[in-house]
Amino acid sequence: CMKQCIKLYEQAVQLDDNFALAITGIADAYSMLSTYGFMDSDEAYPKARKFVLDAISRDPELSEAYTSLGWIQFAYEWKLKDSEKSYRKSLKLNPKIAQAYQWLGINLHAQGKFKEAYDSYKLGLDLDPNHHVLLYNFTQSCNSLGKYDEGEIHAKKSISFFYNIFRSSKRAIIDRNK
Repeated sequence: CMKQCIKLYEQAVQLDDNFALAITGIADAYSMLSTYGFMDSDEAYPKARKFVLDAISRDPELSEAYTSLGWIQFAYEWKLKDSEKSYRKSLKLNPKIAQAYQWLGINLHAQGKFKEAYDSYKLGLDLDPNHHVLLYNFTQSCNSLGKYDEGEIHAKKSISFFYNIFRSSKRAIIDRNK
């Protein structure tokens, strides 16, 4: 799926070589290929970094590019403070990106800033209350703060969304093979 995304984003960039958002999409696809184990980190993340820096050079005000850069700095480079700064810059440019709040929350949680992580996840959930991965991450934050009842509620919601996604995908495969 991510490899197909890369191809489609590349086609979009061929149509408009200043389409920084599509270039950021390529960066994210490479990052996620590594994150989910489909590509070696030492191959994927340098490619992702090259694309995201290219996107920033084309549009220095593109919030999504700083979100992507923050993930690379966090997940591959382990530059937690730089990553946090990138997420905060992204959110300053556009405070309506749930993914930026989620990844900032992951970063803050890794730094042991559990209350700040909780607050960041909460802001992300205000924007996208049905994002099952964000719900899962929020659950971890609740548990770190001893808010077990709240964590349980969000864990159940996350699992129900994941189950419905899985069931829908399974149904689509069955229908396609009929």
